[in-house]
Amino acid sequence: MSQDVQRCLRKLEIIRRRIDWEVRNERQMFINQLDDLIEAWTEQAVISKRQKTELELSIKLRDILEPKEIDEVIIDSLKSKSESVVRVLIQFAIETDYEDEPDFNEDAGPLVRRITPIHHSARGRSGLRRILIAELFQIYRRFDVNYIDVSGLTHFHVACMSGCDDAVEKFLEHNQDPNCVWRETGDSPLHLASAYGNMRIVHLLLRSGADPNLANKAGSTPLHVICRESLKGLKMAVWLFEASHEKYRPVQVDAQDEVGNTPLHLALHCGSKDLFEWLLRRITKPNLADVEGWTPLHVICDREDDESDKDEDKEDSSLSLRFNYELCLLKLFLDLHGDEVQVDARDRFGNTPLHLALVRRRLYAAELLLRRGADPNLANVERVTPLHLICQHDHTDRLVAKLFQICDARNQPVDVDAWDDKGALCRRWAMGFFLQLIHYRLPIIPCQMILDNLEDEDICNICVASCRKN
Repeated sequence: MSQDVQRCLRKLEIIRRRIDWEVRNERQMFINQLDDLIEAWTEQAVISKRQKTELELSIKLRDILEPKEIDEVIIDSLKSKSESVVRVLIQFAIETDYEDEPDFNEDAGPLVRRITPIHHSARGRSGLRRILIAELFQIYRRFDVNYIDVSGLTHFHVACMSGCDDAVEKFLEHNQDPNCVWRETGDSPLHLASAYGNMRIVHLLLRSGADPNLANKAGSTPLHVICRESLKGLKMAVWLFEASHEKYRPVQVDAQDEVGNTPLHLALHCGSKDLFEWLLRRITKPNLADVEGWTPLHVICDREDDESDKDEDKEDSSLSLRFNYELCLLKLFLDLHGDEVQVDARDRFGNTPLHLALVRRRLYAAELLLRRGADPNLANVERVTPLHLICQHDHTDRLVAKLFQICDARNQPVDVDAWDDKGALCRRWAMGFFLQLIHYRLPIIPCQMILDNLEDEDICNICVASCRKN
């Protein structure tokens, strides 16, 4: 052992005898001296490697500290030190052959209620967690003992959320329950592995009997978690369906969480198009609504379309369907579930999918809904109908003409007399229609004077006549 290492070790032993371990500042002084010892030891290790000589490992961490104190040193370092310093400390413990051993009760059983550095690392930054926890499991490697903290988080849970598949496999080999729940959140190991996209761990858990339909405290099943959080959504969902135990089949694809979301809702909200299409072919209840009253059809129609209707202002553009991907999903949804889909379902504000499509100016989606039977006369709680929304658009004349064309073909009358809560009828947009009807032969001011003296019924007739003429 080099002189520097010997000097640091002697100083460390003196400090340890003098300090009050329960006082954090004094404990921190010891940790700083331990850092000096580790630095000297690391330099010796580098020299030994360069000279191709065997490193003298006569330092034993357990000879300096009790196991509980080693836990506290690592935990304090996790709270106050940089990632690189903590990793050096952990590596020092590993290289000096430190391995944790549990305490035992009167019946010779291991005491599992204990907070370890693994619990603390699990609540840290995700990137740091993946690196440190894999190394910490080289110290806390008793997989027959599943340490649990006050929240119910166990080492097994942490291994599942941190991608430590070797540790997960060893826990399962020691008959760890694959459905043990983290009491604080209600999450099962499968929830945690699914959230962090750990494919192999998901497979290990399912093969060992993990329940894919178990719901956590938020009412979310692992499929909800996959649809909301996982970057490997489609692959994970396929695994869930194919690898789950027979007694848990079928996987509940229509399950709703505490706010009414189904996995399909979440796949739509999170933009997973492939996963949405895959789920769409497996759901059996297409009209399930969340607490806001939104069905999957509402969510589809409220999505901002990447393609949007950006060519619509060109003279040669038409309102015929443009089969961009978003629109294909809407069509697929309507085709697969046919008459089951409630195209006029209302949310808690009275909005139908047609209202939302028009608010988002997804005009091709609106046309498709109308052709599939959407009612253009339904008003929301503010008494706004789809016609009101159409009349707010930049191309009102063409849109209203298209609305009448579709509704005429269906023998569906359009309520042009509908008033919203602000008293707005077609009068708000009557000027444009009137000018078109008279071919712009009069100036604006006389036209406004004429309109101001007309009754509401006359205004409506002007709007209708202009639309039908166009």
